[in-house]
Order: sequence, then structure tokens, then C-alpha cells
Amino acid sequence: MALWCDKYRPNSLSKLDYNKDQAEYIRRMIKGNDFPHLLIYGAPGSGKRTRVQCILRELFGNSVDKTRIEHSIVETPSKKKLELNVITSNYHVEVNPSDLGIYDRLVIQDVMKNIAQSGGLVSSVPFKVVVVSDAHRLSREAQHSLRRTMEKYYSTLRLIMCGDTSSTILPPIKSRCLLLRVAAPSVERITGILTHVAKKENFSIDYELVKKIAIESGRNLRRALLMMETMHINGTKEIIKPSHVLFIQNIAKKMTENPSLDNIREIREDYYELESHLIPSELIFIVLIKSLISMDYILDERIRAKLLKLASHYEYQMRIGNKRILHFEAFATHFMSINETYREDLVKMLEDDIMEI
Repeated sequence: MALWCDKYRPNSLSKLDYNKDQAEYIRRMIKGNDFPHLLIYGAPGSGKRTRVQCILRELFGNSVDKTRIEHSIVETPSKKKLELNVITSNYHVEVNPSDLGIYDRLVIQDVMKNIAQSGGLVSSVPFKVVVVSDAHRLSREAQHSLRRTMEKYYSTLRLIMCGDTSSTILPPIKSRCLLLRVAAPSVERITGILTHVAKKENFSIDYELVKKIAIESGRNLRRALLMMETMHINGTKEIIKPSHVLFIQNIAKKMTENPSLDNIREIREDYYELESHLIPSELIFIVLIKSLISMDYILDERIRAKLLKLASHYEYQMRIGNKRILHFEAFATHFMSINETYREDLVKMLEDDIMEI
């Protein structure tokens, strides 16, 4: 049985629940046989993948849903062979080059060029579509290779790049794409969708609780639907947070309550534990920052400003570096040092005030 987020996913551009003007623009563009490369970006859970599937159906019809998983072998310069899973149909291919880390450019150079040379199978659509997932994680080398591929094989290939942000995409790539930002749905819109789904599933739930789910999800519609379905399955009226969120919140407590070398070692082990369960580093970092900011004893604007400055610096270092654990550990150590210094200064100020009294 399908999850609610899959069961009630719109299957055409005309059935999308929000950003309807954008969907109508895409539909007219496809009907006018003027389909460029696309860069679709937006927050996680905003509906990017749903829109990509709707675009593919608009181009090729329902037969695009008949997909299969193929295993492509990519050979590195050192003759090492890496396996990449590719979702493919007769009309399109979905690939995530960032799965190969620093070798993502090889996916562009080998796999995608082979796809481009095969051309389209439908006379009305003389090209194949390649969906590049997690485009924001592509290395600069991969993006340079991608730019050349986009130019050389434009007659037989169209790219739909899908990512969380456009800030990491090089300007030459963006200049060759139509940029579509998928805005996250509002709390009111998510509340309406959840109410509709609950009614369809005969799940009795209060409006206030539905609204609370929409807020707790961070305007992530997929997460909101999963949270509500979890409540339905467990027969509870309490919002159940994902276990990885609770685990990361525990890391935040360690960083603020007892700064020490032992805690640094524990935090390193906790990070490895999260990565072993395939929790993305970006998600770990975001949840950790939000947890730290929400804590009662980090109310001073000066320490919040320093926290956000540290976060922006180390988040960038994690993105461009290879060993993310080093940057994560450096962030934790740096913040713990700043927080401890702030506490000591605060205690000293209180003691001085007492002495004056």
C-alpha cells in the first residue's frame, strides 16, 4: 500500500495544488514545442520532483511511468570501476552524479553522452530528457563538463536539473537554462491539503492539530503528510518527530551543557552514527543550527550572531570539502569555545554587580 505522500501526489500539471501559474506557463511552453533546459530549485518538500514527473508526462504521456533500474559502470582514471544506479524509461533517464562524489564529472562525460547520442524515440519529441537530481551538489568540474554536453547535444538532449538551491550552480549553466523556483507551500495551503487527505482517509483530526503539523514540518509538504500518517498508524494525537531529529537535538544539548574534549569525541561518534543511517550532512547541519537557536540559554543577540556567522562559514566548508566530519567537528569545537567564553563573561558581570550592591 502506497504512502499518502505518493498516493495523493498530482499526476499532471493541471492538478497541482499550488504554484499553478508556473505550472500553466510550463504547459503552454511544452505545447508550443519550445522546451529548453530547465533548472528547478526550491526547498526540500516543496514539490520539485512532483513537477518534474508532471513535465515528463506532459511531454511523453503515461508511458514515461514504465521505468526500470539499470546499473551503469563508470571507470575512473585509476581503472577503478564504480557502479551507478540509473532510473530509465524509453524516453528519459534519471541520474544522480553526486552519488559518486568527486567522480561525478565522469558520469557527465560517459553516461550522459551515451544517452545524448541515442536521440529521441517519439517523432513529436525529437530528444531524450535527462533528469539530474541533487544538481546543487555537483562539483565545478562536473558542471563544466555538463555545460559542454548541453551545447553539443542540444538537438537530441534536454536537461532537467533539480536541486535545493541555485547558488552553487555556475553562471554558464544557469545562462543556458530556464530557472524555475518552486516556492514552498504556505502553512495555510499545507493545512488545507492535510485536511483534504485526512477526510479521504477517514482520519478524524482537529484543525488546530493539523495546523501544528504544518508548522512543525517547516513547510515541507512531504514531511507533513508523513507525520500525519504516522499519527494515524500509531493511533496517537501527538506529533512524533523523526528519530534523527531527536538524535541531533541531543547533540545540540551536548554542545551547550558540558563543553569538553570527551563531548567532542562523543559528537564525532554521533555524527558517524547519523551518516551510517544515510542522513545527509546538510540536513544534520540545518537541524543542529535550528536546535541551538531555539534553546533558552542562547537568547543573547551577540552569541546568536556569532552562531550564524560560524554556521555560514562551516556549511560552505562542508560543501566544498571532501571530509565533512572535520568541518563539522571544527564547528562544534568553535561554538563550544565561544559559548563557554560568553558564560564566563556573564558570570563575571553578575559577580561585579553583586559586589557593587
